[in-house]
Amino acid sequence: MQYSENPTGENIEVFLAKLENAQIDGPAWGFLAKSKDATTNILKLGDGAFNSIKTLGSRAVFHSNRLLEPGRSEVERNFAVALAKNAEAIMTLIGEEDKEAIRATISGEGSDCCLWLTLSPYVFDELKLQVEEEKALNEVIEWAKTGIVKSEIEDKEVNLSGLNTYNYARFNQCTFTLGRDPNGNSHLFARQEAQRLIREVFQPPK
Repeated sequence: MQYSENPTGENIEVFLAKLENAQIDGPAWGFLAKSKDATTNILKLGDGAFNSIKTLGSRAVFHSNRLLEPGRSEVERNFAVALAKNAEAIMTLIGEEDKEAIRATISGEGSDCCLWLTLSPYVFDELKLQVEEEKALNEVIEWAKTGIVKSEIEDKEVNLSGLNTYNYARFNQCTFTLGRDPNGNSHLFARQEAQRLIREVFQPPK
């Protein structure tokens, strides 16, 4: 099912029910837990991995390290590995103003950050079916520019392109995170959302 940016009637109710089910798998209210050690898993990827991911902001390091923890899904791990390999080269070609916007989302706080980190592994996985890995990652990183963090109070608002529907959820319940079970509701929902975003936002890239 595709969701419009301004859903009405049963459409939004179906979406909210799926979002609520997806939230059950992860930490309460969709909070992303940062690991105490930011580098253990990243450093295992080899020289340059840490510096590459850090170009996306300091918190991006913590979150990428989390995606590499034992027991995380293959999709999450593959995404973090791609960031370690390609993020620095991609960011080098991006203007300073756009870099700031990207880091504000990926290494920020609030709903845009949470949803980017939750959905991007699956968007990346779907894009790889159509374009090479670096191009797919570039598209996902560019998507982060559509996020907006204006103030701590407004952090709960979802601004990422294609995700306006999440603002119809009850306050503080507009995000979700991926649970440990790759076959659980959060992962199934993330896959469906990624496929929708490919159709509606990425369209797909050429």
